[in-house]
This record gives sequence, C-alpha cells and structure tokens, in this order.
Amino acid sequence: MIKKLTLIFSLIFVNLLFAQQKGETIDKILAVVDDEIILSSEVEQFVQNLIYQNSWFDKSAAEIEQLRKSTLERLINQKILLAKAIDDTVKIDASKIDEAVEEQVKRLLEHFGTEEKVIEQVGYSLKEIRRKYSVEVGKNMKVEKLQREKFAKVTVSRKEVEEFYQANLDSFPKIDASVKISHVLLDATAGGSAKNSALQKILVVQDSLKKGGSFTELAKKFSDDPGSKNNGGELGWVERGVFVREYEEVAFSLSQNQVSEIVETQFGFHIIQLIEKRGEKINTRHILAGFTTTQADEKAVLDTLSSYKKRIENGKETFEEIAQKYSLDKESTKKGGSLGWFEIPKLTNSAFKEQIEKLKIGEISEPFKSEFGFHILKLEDKKEPRKLSMSEDWEQIQEMALNFKKEQDYQKWVAKIRENVFVEIRN
Repeated sequence: MIKKLTLIFSLIFVNLLFAQQKGETIDKILAVVDDEIILSSEVEQFVQNLIYQNSWFDKSAAEIEQLRKSTLERLINQKILLAKAIDDTVKIDASKIDEAVEEQVKRLLEHFGTEEKVIEQVGYSLKEIRRKYSVEVGKNMKVEKLQREKFAKVTVSRKEVEEFYQANLDSFPKIDASVKISHVLLDATAGGSAKNSALQKILVVQDSLKKGGSFTELAKKFSDDPGSKNNGGELGWVERGVFVREYEEVAFSLSQNQVSEIVETQFGFHIIQLIEKRGEKINTRHILAGFTTTQADEKAVLDTLSSYKKRIENGKETFEEIAQKYSLDKESTKKGGSLGWFEIPKLTNSAFKEQIEKLKIGEISEPFKSEFGFHILKLEDKKEPRKLSMSEDWEQIQEMALNFKKEQDYQKWVAKIRENVFVEIRN
C-alpha cells in the first residue's frame, strides 16, 4: 500500500518540477495536514498516473471525480502518518535516502540523455533536483518504515482465509488459462575476431585515461553500454551479488576514485572506476567495449542448448540439473529453472508465448531466441480458465486475505491517529 504510494510519489515528483518550470498554477491548496499541505496539482498528477498505470482510459467523468476524492483521502492519510512518524522520531539512514535520490537522478538521465537536456526540460540542475527530491524521499521513507514496523507481524489464520473466501466468492476474478514453465537461459559468446576488435578499442581508451583523459567524457564517447554511457558510465548504487562475478570482484577491491585495469566479462571488456563504497554497496562507473556476436556464435549456443535437450530426453540428466549447472538466470536457477505460473494472455514475451502454444505438458521446446538470450523451455503444467479455488489457489487467496486484513487494520489505525492531528479540507 505505502510502497505503491512511494512509487507514485517518485513518478509525480518530476511532473511537478515540469509544472513549476512551465509556470503552471500549482498553488491551490486542497488540504492542510499538520504542517503539510496538499496541492490540487499533486492530486491531479496522482490521478493521471493511476489512470495511465491501470489503463483506465474509458472511465467516465464521474468515476474520475471519485478517483480524485479517494486520491485526496489517500494523500491526507499519508500526511497523517508523516506527522506520526515525526512525533515518534522515526529515523532513516541518510545513505538510504541518497541511494534512492541517485536512482531517480539516474532514471532522469537515462530518459533525457544528458544533464544539459535535463536542465533544459525540467528547469533545474541535478544538484537542485537532488536537494528537492531528497526532502520528499525522506518523508516517504519515514512513513514506509512506520507502517512496515506496525504491520510486519500481521498474519491470517486458516479460519480467516476460509471466511474471506466465502465472503468474496462471487467477486473473485476469473483466472485465464495458466501455464507453469521452466527454462534454461544461455547467451551467445563472441568469437575470436569480435573479442580482438573489442580489446583493441578498450586499449585505446585505457591509453587515453593514462594520459589524463576524463573518465566520464571517454565513457560518453566510447562506451557500448547504452544504459550508462550518457551518464558518464555511472551505474548507481548496487549491492554485492548483483554484478557478474568478474566485474564485482574487481569493483569491490578498488579504493575510492581508483581506476581498474581491463576486466573481461561475458559482456565485453571493461575499465571500472569506484566512485564510492558503503559496506556491501558500491557506486561505480565503467567503460565497456562490448562483444559483437555473429551468426556463427548464435548457432553455437543453439547447438549447445540442443545437446542439453537430448541429454534430458535420453535420461542422462534432468531439466532441473541442467538449469542449475548451466542457466544464466540466477533467480530461476535456484529453483531448477522454474519460472512459476503465468496466465497466458498476460505473458508479454512473444517468443515464450509462441513456444508454449506448441508444447504439451512435460515437453521441452526446441532452442529459441528471445530478447533476453537463448532458451529451452519446458511446459511443466497447464490449467484451463477457472475460478479461484481453495484447493488449487490457497497461497494466492491467503495473500489476498492478508492484504484485506492489513487494509482494514490500516484504516482503523489512521483514523485513530487522525484524532490527534490537525486536518483541514478546503473546497
């Protein structure tokens, strides 16, 4: 609940900056809560983002107006909890606020491309954006922590789940045809000529750095990482265990501002600079000379996947064993390649959908390529369209019952706090 609000806060913050920069009217106060105000523009941005996120484009004017009212009430509750968090002196580690702010700045840079374009479009420098945003992030984190601590131990008994199920039986949505799938993911490895070309490129960059060249400018000019090059190669704050092993080992061994030697990973050759380290988290920038794969490289990985399929079908190894040994998908590898259950109409990956349509339960696909890499896919199980049932969907119903209970407790809790907080709603 609060996490969703926090996400929306991050979405509307930039929109409000736009509004301020364009001189739009944002000073109509709809409500005052303790020392905080809620602006009409703030409510409107929440509403527009909710419409966009949920594809509610066909809602009537009356429904939109009702959405505005419920949004205002949600924001009032948020401010009430902020007042409570301040009274309870809820503390947030400054480094966590900094990390969240840097993540938002990174998204801005990825969206607009350069700092100059951010200033041009938003009207504020990155320094000003960081200052403005850190205040809002700090407030939201306090509220989130307050609620997390309040409801962390809330549970539901089996009886409560059963009562929830019976009370809502007629209103549960119908589940579309669903599949349980597993996969093995590989990536094509570049051949010798591609590696040599990438190595020559990174050697030129390294030479420029040794001659005093700017790391950020060289990253913008030469790096093959589209997600970071426009930000001078900066990757933002990342915990240990996220980067591939070769990159991570070197990055964590560097001292602040130190530049590494050339590092080879599955993606290419890197030069890494450590910006800052805080415990088990690092912020680095890098320059990547990426490997360009050929058709021959892709054929090689498809042949490897074909050999895995044959070993499984011949009984030499199980699908789970192959996934655990070779798959590059770290999350599913822990579960023998299992990706879990998906409603077929909600699958957004067209390559996966195409393979699923060809398979019977227990069958393994031919090797195929998707936007993520190269796969073999196993159809573990399939269910036809149906209504939720206690026997087949216990975990989902249990989660729904728990969320319902938390929402009820939340409303009661906020109402109690509201008795001691000044709230004025203006027409």
